[in-house]
Amino acid sequence: FPVTILRNFVFGSLSELETELFVRALSKVDFSNYTDAKIVIKGCSEVEVPIAIYVGVTRLLMPFAAKLKFN
Repeated sequence: FPVTILRNFVFGSLSELETELFVRALSKVDFSNYTDAKIVIKGCSEVEVPIAIYVGVTRLLMPFAAKLKFN
């Protein structure tokens, strides 16, 4: 019979799962590509982004970006 190997799991609510998926996606981004860039972080989207992700993106971009703006 086939064997399934579980690589990751999240124990919690749907919103905790969504936050974890965003965190995992952000961990793959090379933020040094944004060195000295002027960046606008947009908050309007069809996809609801948890506030913790905006905070995390800001923290990750601050060492590199010349300017950060929120819209």
